[in-house]
Amino acid sequence: MRTRTQKRAGRKRGEVDREPSGRPQRPPQRRNRVKKTVTEARERVYGVPKNFSDNPQSGYALGILYYKYEIDRRQHDAGLMIAELIHDFFRIVLNKRPPIAQAMDMARVSGRSTRSDEPHPSHDEVKARYAKMQFAVLDVDFPGKPVSHMISRLCMADDRESMVTNDMLDKLRIGLNRVHREFEADIGFRFAGQKLIRGPVVENHAEVV
Repeated sequence: MRTRTQKRAGRKRGEVDREPSGRPQRPPQRRNRVKKTVTEARERVYGVPKNFSDNPQSGYALGILYYKYEIDRRQHDAGLMIAELIHDFFRIVLNKRPPIAQAMDMARVSGRSTRSDEPHPSHDEVKARYAKMQFAVLDVDFPGKPVSHMISRLCMADDRESMVTNDMLDKLRIGLNRVHREFEADIGFRFAGQKLIRGPVVENHAEVV
């Protein structure tokens, strides 16, 4: 007896409107109910402003940090690159689901394509790129690995609830800057088209460089 997966193997995708995740779009009424529940949760749990809560950017920690001027565009995009590298490493090299659900595909949360139409990178390519990313982070880390810890919290676990001090943000920026230098060309190509917004400028809150 064939499994459900085997029965579906080889079938062509139906010509229907799809979500960024690739799934068929829900009926409008259900989609609106889900959207209202999500936006209300973002406002209530994470303190996201009402005029920002329906933006895909408010659905993940790096997007919120960029909105609040806590990180700059290069750092935001480097964080998404790290999330995709982790996703590919677990899926292709380890043949496992990533340990944190959010890390399965940061692209769907940030409102971008899931790259379903692109050729999958090879096992060796993913392994080499993941090792390159890890080396970049460790290259600027400190005793106790605070940079690695913040990268894990914000780029893999998507932790939007725990407190983040200024010192923690500094460690995060150091790691993201180093990864951006290592993957600058790839990051510029992959994320240049994503539109991001920023909140009102807070007095004495300078742009992060």
